[in-house]
Amino acid sequence: MQQADRNRIDRLPTTGERWVGIVLSALIAIVCLAACILVLFIRVNATSDGTSSLILATILGLLGGVGSFLFYRIAFTTPRAASPQANQIFAYVAVAVAILMTAIFIATPTPIPQRFMAVSLLVAALGYLAVARKKSVGSGRK
Repeated sequence: MQQADRNRIDRLPTTGERWVGIVLSALIAIVCLAACILVLFIRVNATSDGTSSLILATILGLLGGVGSFLFYRIAFTTPRAASPQANQIFAYVAVAVAILMTAIFIATPTPIPQRFMAVSLLVAALGYLAVARKKSVGSGRK
């Protein structure tokens, strides 16, 4: 039974998992925010339009902000398990990303192994969505 509990995503994180989350979220925040500042600095000194660098800086800034938020939440708040709604939202996001990736890989000339990987991720995300929806209905929430 302990092995089954370790594989559930809606449980409290262990101390080791918390430390991994703290280190990785800090690394994401530092790298992405530094890259965002670097891209903005290069854009200011560039003579071209720089629309693509502004989009890149926005994406890097968002990733750095999410990494900072995760670092704060993991390091300075009490650990708590994800709610059934949070698992369901994560499943919907995973399905949306997998659909987008599958569509892009099928529409563009990509190698067959990458297409197979995208379809496999889509199947896994749909399976996770089915499990998340079943747990949400079983817990009395809809």
